[in-house]
Amino acid sequence: MLIVAALGRALESPHLQVQYALLGALTFYRVIIVNLHLEAPAYVHVRMRLLTLPILGAVFYLTAKLTALRDDHQQRTIRGLFAAAGSAFIALLIWFEVPELWQPLAFIAFAVLLSEAARAIKYYSITIHSHALSA
Repeated sequence: MLIVAALGRALESPHLQVQYALLGALTFYRVIIVNLHLEAPAYVHVRMRLLTLPILGAVFYLTAKLTALRDDHQQRTIRGLFAAAGSAFIALLIWFEVPELWQPLAFIAFAVLLSEAARAIKYYSITIHSHALSA
């Protein structure tokens, strides 16, 4: 998905953009169904989640960076969806892997990190994710 997004940005191809958007949707679906291990009992440590969710969150954030071919509403929406998927993966990692008493602190720390990142890279749509996490 990341390679197709880089090619789509280099070639400015809307067809490649549709392809990596579909790849992103399929990846998101697969992670929710398979990688979260929802059949495991609550508060059980699953090592594969610790590996896959942060990597996929970073991949979705990088894909969001490469997504916008031009500055219009449709491109901002696609970019926002990729960034939201990255935030969702990190939030799900906190939800499933952090002990219950430490979850609020971890969510607040992640929200502060998102706010600072949004200010640093001047992508203020991420601040909506930080507000949703802190709510």
